[in-house]
Parts: sequence; C-alpha cells; structure tokens
Amino acid sequence: MKRFVFVSFVIFALFIDSNAQLSHEISHLKFLDIPITGELDAFVSRVVEKNRGFIVTRKHINDFKNFTSTELKGGKFWKFGKCTMYVRYNNDIELVTSVIVNCNEAEKNDFEDILMSLEKKYGEGIEEDMGDGWKKYIYWVNNDGRIVVTEAKKNSLISIKFEDFPEASIEAEKEMRKILYKGYAEDADL
Repeated sequence: MKRFVFVSFVIFALFIDSNAQLSHEISHLKFLDIPITGELDAFVSRVVEKNRGFIVTRKHINDFKNFTSTELKGGKFWKFGKCTMYVRYNNDIELVTSVIVNCNEAEKNDFEDILMSLEKKYGEGIEEDMGDGWKKYIYWVNNDGRIVVTEAKKNSLISIKFEDFPEASIEAEKEMRKILYKGYAEDADL
C-alpha cells in the first residue's frame, strides 16, 4: 500500500510539473508588435495589414540554405520611406524566424539615431567592425532574440534584422565558432 501511495504521488507530481511547463507562455521577439513566429503567408499578411505601404513583390524565394523568404517593397519603416523587407521562414523548424528591413536612402545620422534608440530600449549593443566601410551592432532582447543593425557607408544602406530566438541562437553559435576556429587557426601557425 505504501508503495502504491508513493508511486501515485510521484506520478501526480510529474503530471503537475508537465502541465506547468506546457502552460508556460513562449515569448517571441516582435516586429511591428507582431510576434516573429508562425506560417510565412500569415505573418506577411499581418505585416501588410499593419503597414499598408508594403507590397509583396516576390514570394517563396529560396535564397538562403534552409530558408524561404518573401520580399516586400515600398513600405515605410521608422523614419525611412520605401524600404525593402524580407520575411524569412526556417524550413527546418517550420516557423518564421526573422525579418530583415533594408533602408537604401539613409541619411548621415540615421545609423547613429537607430543605435541610440535601441540602446535606450535594450542597453549597449555589441559592436563589430566588418571592414571596408561596414559596421554591425547586435542588441540582445531578453531571451526573445536579437536585433542586428548593419551599415554600409559606401551605398548609404542600413539593414535591420530582427531574429527570433531560434535563428538568433543559431547565428550566435556560428559567429562564436568563427571566432574560436580563427583563433585556433592562428595558434596552429606558430
């Protein structure tokens, strides 16, 4: 009887724990107050509905390994007019995982304005000089993902990439491996 009560108690405790984990809400990075997740066409429809200036110009582009993207043009983002947006769907996990906004007509101080705005909201970003006039800043947003802002001074391009956690963690791991392998390769030459 004691054994039955003990086993019943353990099963009950496991049941309570699994229900608590299932009821825990998963948080996602947001773009235009829309969580970056779900089906590609549904997400794109919500973006177009929210920002009526964007028009879908190309659908289901396979331009990155394991990703399908939809391109939207003509919309306004932040203080930029006529931006190009790419909504990326990860084919492996079957979810929208990122949104990229390219602003081609950036003014001289726009990059600094974006960085100041993001620093106020998320704290200091991680700076990376990519050489040849390219700069990149990374802002981690709680456990939801990250925002990567890139500037190309040569052609006045500012690119803002909103990565939900699944893609952000994969990209961060790739970047860390590059750093580690680069250091290993440099040490190997000694």
